[in-house]
Amino acid sequence: MILRFIGHLIWLTVCLFLGIAIGMFMFKATARGDNSNSTVVTIVRESAKHNIDPKLVAAIIKVESNWNVNAKGSVGEVGLMQMHPRFHKDTSIRAGIEYLAFVRKHCPYKENLTWVSCYNQGLTKHPKHPELLPYYKKVMSEYEALGGTKQSR
Repeated sequence: MILRFIGHLIWLTVCLFLGIAIGMFMFKATARGDNSNSTVVTIVRESAKHNIDPKLVAAIIKVESNWNVNAKGSVGEVGLMQMHPRFHKDTSIRAGIEYLAFVRKHCPYKENLTWVSCYNQGLTKHPKHPELLPYYKKVMSEYEALGGTKQSR
């Protein structure tokens, strides 16, 4: 019983810490129409399910949509993680994180989180040096600003 309580206490502490880190960018989302804390909760919950650092997800969201829930991409993708339009805001985050986990597993790049480049490039394009791609550089810059490191995961 005590171990269960301690486990819950640790989980709440981690969620609070990550919520604060992610919250650094949430004020911009609020200005663009996303005024719910459910976004942070969804990011933390779904990231934990797939063993992905929520700060990395926050960095990808920053680069993909600048926290604009109404963002529209050049080929029709929408929302925070720039997913297919059929996804609702919460399911878009969930689907984006699931796709990110899929990419991590199947992308040929593994060192220093270079697999993140496959989230943007897809799994069929394989540049020689993914760490030189502008997308990768932007995501890593945002990730490091949130306290993340490029260690392989």
